[in-house]
Amino acid sequence: MIDLHCHILPGLDDGPPTLEGALDLATVAVQAGITQVVATPHVDHRYGLSVSKIEGAAEHLAEVLEEREIGLELALGGEIAISRLLDLDDDELCRLRLGDGPYLLIEAPLEPVLGNLEALVPRLIDDGHGVLLAHPERCPALRREPDRVADMVDSGALCSVTAGALEGKFGAPVKALALTCSPGASCTT
Repeated sequence: MIDLHCHILPGLDDGPPTLEGALDLATVAVQAGITQVVATPHVDHRYGLSVSKIEGAAEHLAEVLEEREIGLELALGGEIAISRLLDLDDDELCRLRLGDGPYLLIEAPLEPVLGNLEALVPRLIDDGHGVLLAHPERCPALRREPDRVADMVDSGALCSVTAGALEGKFGAPVKALALTCSPGASCTT
């Protein structure tokens, strides 16, 4: 099993604040049957992380996982906020793809306003990047207008739904969108 969206890198964002916390998270992941984790720290203005800082933190954690013989493979990515997309050049975007694959994990905003996500998704795809939308079901703007999710999926984007949303942990409207993503849209979990 592979975890494609994990805030495991210590001290960078809202993940574990310490190395020991990251190792505890890694141990629990292995016990749950996860063999690989893609570290996806928040790439936004709140945390102000550079790609090189993320890469350095991932390298360090991978070394410690190996030293402690914790059988978890660590890959790199980032959960990229809309506000940072225009700040990152193509090389940086490529370095933030999930596990060196084709997909960028783009954070659907948790604020009530969507911003220019719908315009950016097709542009990213035209530039050769795959787009995986993180938790679109939790975005208030997309809950109000679920057809907007379908439009992005129709342009080539995929969706990653939060497991807790499927269980109803964020309320009935979030669960409803998580279960359907949108009429006619095909979403991944």
